[in-house]
Amino acid sequence: MSTTYFGVDVSDIEDRWRALGVEEAAVAAILLQDADTKLNNARPMLSAAIALPSTDPKYVDPRLPTMTVVDMVWRVLINPDMFRTTSVGADGAVGAGYFSSEILRARLALAAGDLDEIDRALRRSGQGYSVSMGRRMLNVDYGKRTTNPSTLPLP
Repeated sequence: MSTTYFGVDVSDIEDRWRALGVEEAAVAAILLQDADTKLNNARPMLSAAIALPSTDPKYVDPRLPTMTVVDMVWRVLINPDMFRTTSVGADGAVGAGYFSSEILRARLALAAGDLDEIDRALRRSGQGYSVSMGRRMLNVDYGKRTTNPSTLPLP
């Protein structure tokens, strides 16, 4: 079993949704590790922020990455084929479906809303991490501002 950054496990999904069968739980465990790694790769400072004492001003509530990782996996579990729509015949048979646009990007994706919420929490704790393109001004880590894109830190 690989190391996880946020300590999310199958019981976190079951607590928020329903009990999983043995096979479903095994798939969920692998997906949780993958989602955990994707979130840590997208926001590496988050694992340090949740490890701080809750009295520290840079602390971020550990429920935030737990909810994010669980939501990533839940989206796959409820719709493993990533269909946007399907048709059901009179006999109950499922017909053709159309793939969701998300499948073109990634099966286990971080939703923009999830990242926005994490970025808000990190900015409140003084560890901001977002690059927002707009009106000739770029917002960069730790609230620094620049009008020169060549000075942005590399990801």
